[in-house]
Amino acid sequence: MSPWMWWALALLVLILIWAITGLASRLDRLHHRIAGDKKALDAQLVRRASASLELVRLGILDPATTLVIAETATEILDMDGLAGDGRELAESELSQALRAGLADEKIFEKIADDALGQGVLRALASSWVRAQMARRFHNDAVAHTRRIRKKLLVRVLRLAGRAPMPVMIELDDDLPAGLGDYDVRAGL
Repeated sequence: MSPWMWWALALLVLILIWAITGLASRLDRLHHRIAGDKKALDAQLVRRASASLELVRLGILDPATTLVIAETATEILDMDGLAGDGRELAESELSQALRAGLADEKIFEKIADDALGQGVLRALASSWVRAQMARRFHNDAVAHTRRIRKKLLVRVLRLAGRAPMPVMIELDDDLPAGLGDYDVRAGL
């Protein structure tokens, strides 16, 4: 083999090592991003549950809805992070209960006319919108990571290490109709 062939082969090996190292670093950064996004989402969902309890404390909602919202929000606040389907189910139940409680325009207007109620609605809308954005960011990072982890080179060289395959967070987080019209920009 001529010296030029050795140099070409060495250059090819260096380029391959550089590409593999870059891919492994990218994958590691994505896993760290997912962890950070999950913490941010958890924080916003905790804020939403706290704002829901403040809404209950106003005493304007009907007793049945008040009970469901209070129990579900308390259950969420007692849970430890976004671990498993139980939290996602509880968050979805809270969303449904809040939509049911705020569906009546008269009740919504009564809350919005109250000085404390305006602050509660603003906090609830703000935390709800932020939770939606945090969930979107998290799920985008998960989708990107899963695409990279499906590549043959990543699987063969086990570049993901022992990191578990990230999962999407699916929950019902549609805003109640009246809250969607509420000015959330002031709370952001």
